[in-house]
Amino acid sequence: SVDGEASGIELVVEDEGHGMSPEVLRRVFDPFFTTKKAGKGTGLGLAMVHSIVRRHGGVVDAESEPGRGSRFRVWLPSYVGPATAKRARAHWRRTTETLHVLAVDDEPAIRQLARHILQGAGHEVLEAGSAQEAARLGAAAPRLDLILCDVMMPDGLGPDAVARIREARGQPVPTVFVSGYTERPLHLDEASAFLRKPFTSAELFDAIDQVLSRANEPAPPG
Repeated sequence: SVDGEASGIELVVEDEGHGMSPEVLRRVFDPFFTTKKAGKGTGLGLAMVHSIVRRHGGVVDAESEPGRGSRFRVWLPSYVGPATAKRARAHWRRTTETLHVLAVDDEPAIRQLARHILQGAGHEVLEAGSAQEAARLGAAAPRLDLILCDVMMPDGLGPDAVARIREARGQPVPTVFVSGYTERPLHLDEASAFLRKPFTSAELFDAIDQVLSRANEPAPPG
């Protein structure tokens, strides 16, 4: 159901499912937390909802009891200015025309999110679900302006795949590395930036703008 108020709008979603224990409920918005079996869920859906709602000045909470189902409430403030997506598109199009982007991640949900954000801003997206596929597609693509790449994948490391692409193309293709893990230090060159999962569209645009701005800087006189 949807309830409108003068100051905002409340969206309520509820079910009559199994419900959640207090322990699960406390972690329901944590990134990569899931009660599903391995390979059946990413644990990113509700974390992304939480992040996006907070970025828009809203509030999201959950109520649940075992055997009683669950109830989620999202409150968003009233519209008071230009839409975030419109600002982002205008900002990007001041910087560049259509970009050809290679989105690399073994999680289909992350690739889908990236594709939705990038295509919504008017850009072309090529997808790869593994490090090996990324290296092959990235080397063969007729045009490649940007790489959005997961750091750790089952068949290899993202930085290694990007290095192979850059070597094959003979240029340091601007790259935004993404990861939900921070244990392994990532040493970035000037053509790379880092973005932590889960990310919002605004965070993705900022990271891409950062790496493209550096790539377009004139070389210092030598």
